Amino acid sequence: MYSINQLREIEKYPFVKEKRLEKTIVFLSLIEALCSFFIFLNLLQDDIVSTFSNATIFLLILFSMYEYKKKQNHIVVTMILSVAICVIIAVYLIVTEAFRNKGMSSFWIWILILPYISIHLAGIFYGLIASCSGLLLSILFMWCNMYIEKNIINSAYPFIYVLVQLLAVMIENEFTKYYIEKK
Repeated sequence: MYSINQLREIEKYPFVKEKRLEKTIVFLSLIEALCSFFIFLNLLQDDIVSTFSNATIFLLILFSMYEYKKKQNHIVVTMILSVAICVIIAVYLIVTEAFRNKGMSSFWIWILILPYISIHLAGIFYGLIASCSGLLLSILFMWCNMYIEKNIINSAYPFIYVLVQLLAVMIENEFTKYYIEKK
């Protein structure tokens, strides 16, 4: 493992920025396809709120891809993207009756993949900072009345989130080692 200062410096190398930009466009395109699939499924189920939420995430990711190409600053765009997705999901979870009736929603999967996306796109140090918005969201909803009433068995969700963050850090550490050795 590298130290925090080494990781911060590695993320500033032009070689690393170029590689992250290449990966980011492909990775976000795959997430766009997944989001399109969710939009289609929600339309079939006549779930307008979920369709609108997924469409908003789709447009946000599309805009982020444009910003990545334009500014080529993977760190700032990833941090803004992570927080914006968490805000969209929080609004969805508060607004929908499905959350109050069923407890867990498929949008919790979006929150769970957020650490991997953030760490993979922004690097270990900045990705962990970006993915903390999802951890905060999961902790806040774990303590709210709606969550406690319906999801007693799922109270370990923030712990699972931290495990996903650690797994993403280990995977990204291997990518970082590969980039450094390749350079």
